[in-house]
Parts: sequence; structure tokens; C-alpha cells
Amino acid sequence: MIAASLLLLGTAFSTTAFADEAWQQTVVDIAGVENYFREHCMMLEAGQTISYRYQSIYPLDFNIHHHPDNNTIFLYNEENRTSSRGEFHADNKDHFCFTWTNKVERGGEEWSVVLDYQVTNQ
Repeated sequence: MIAASLLLLGTAFSTTAFADEAWQQTVVDIAGVENYFREHCMMLEAGQTISYRYQSIYPLDFNIHHHPDNNTIFLYNEENRTSSRGEFHADNKDHFCFTWTNKVERGGEEWSVVLDYQVTNQ
């Protein structure tokens, strides 16, 4: 089983505070439909650490999970947040997924979540 540890660093941040060129960015589009969700997954090798931060204009539920042996293991869950940041360490190779869920009907309005992340070998 994959063991992972999370170190949450806080919730408020400025994207301009991080000038490191090693950071990558992904934009995930969200629809203002109740229970609409999107996920962004990436493969991590054993021993890698991923640092992340995201920001949304509307509150969303957020989780990090992976699927070893066709199971779903949740590493982190938070509800009703517009931003967060943290990091976790992958003890085994697997796809790890960041998932955002809109829990509120917003008339189909669309917006984007900006995810910044950095993968390092530890």
C-alpha cells in the first residue's frame, strides 16, 4: 500500500510570491452546475514530493487521491475552499489526482481553477 504524508502549509497565498521557474501551471475549467467535478492527475515516482497551490474565485470541495489496485485512497480532503497549498510525498509509483467539486448551482457559469505545482526528487 502506498503511504503518503501531507504537510499543509496554510491557505492564503499569492501566486506572485513564488518565482521559482520549476513551478508548472495547469488550468482546470469548472462549470457552475451542482456536483460538477474535474480532476487533474499525474504520475509520481516513488520518492518524489509534489508541492501544490490552487486558487478559485468560488469555493469548491477539494481532494487528493490515488488508485492503487483499483481502490481509491484519499490522501487529503477539504470542503468549501477558494485556495489551498501543501505538499505530499509518494512512497510508491502511482497516478495521483487533484479533484475539485462544485457543490453549488451557479446557473451554469464557468470559471477556472489555477493549479501550480512542483515535483521534486527527495
